[in-house]
Amino acid sequence: YGLRVGLITSVACALAYNFFFLSPHYTFNVGDPESLFTVVILLAVATFASKLTGQLRSRAALGVRSARENAAIAGFAQTLARVSDAGSTAAAICAEVSHLLGVNALVLVRDEGGVRILRSNPPIERIGPVDVAAADWAFARGEPAGRGTATLTAADWQFHPLKTSLGVLAVLGIARDDGGDPVPSDRTVLLSTLVGQAALAHERIALEDEMRQLGLLKARDRLRTALLSSIGQDLRAPLDVARKAVTELNGAHPESP
Repeated sequence: YGLRVGLITSVACALAYNFFFLSPHYTFNVGDPESLFTVVILLAVATFASKLTGQLRSRAALGVRSARENAAIAGFAQTLARVSDAGSTAAAICAEVSHLLGVNALVLVRDEGGVRILRSNPPIERIGPVDVAAADWAFARGEPAGRGTATLTAADWQFHPLKTSLGVLAVLGIARDDGGDPVPSDRTVLLSTLVGQAALAHERIALEDEMRQLGLLKARDRLRTALLSSIGQDLRAPLDVARKAVTELNGAHPESP
């Protein structure tokens, strides 16, 4: 239970030892050298044992938390692999980030009217002007902005760009209800992993959209080629007849030009 509890327990044990086992019995003769030596020994043992067990407990708790986070990240990757559109991907990202980090989360995208909220957890309709400016910064510079960063710290949200080989496709925003730092120092690695997974998911969706568009263009080209080929086949016979007729007319009237 920590160093403080260990020290209190050791002092209580020393007093009980002095009271029950050292002469004169059933009195506190703390001034005796043997009593003082006993107190010092018990305090030293309690301090060492408390620190050692505290470190072991911290390592065990960290190992359990890391195992849970790794399992959650693996499940998160599987969830993202099953969705096939940007809206569902953003919803899965917001839900997982909120669950693992205990924060509010939203995903913003950029269109002709500026940045807009694609999905959020819990549902949010709009963000403040300073938050919009921080999200624009994250889009334009590809760097985190907002609360807890070095840029536009007056914002309520902290924004992280989802950078891919195609550029910044979206921005992840996180915030706490109490207005504190959204991500403590011991959770930055987890946040970085989640941001990377989210960026890969958006990149996959964008590439799939491009592949679908390319497939539509190829199908359109094949249809146009088939249509032109069909029209050519249909017109070939009438054109041959017309050419033959013109040839015969020219043979019947050689003086005609």
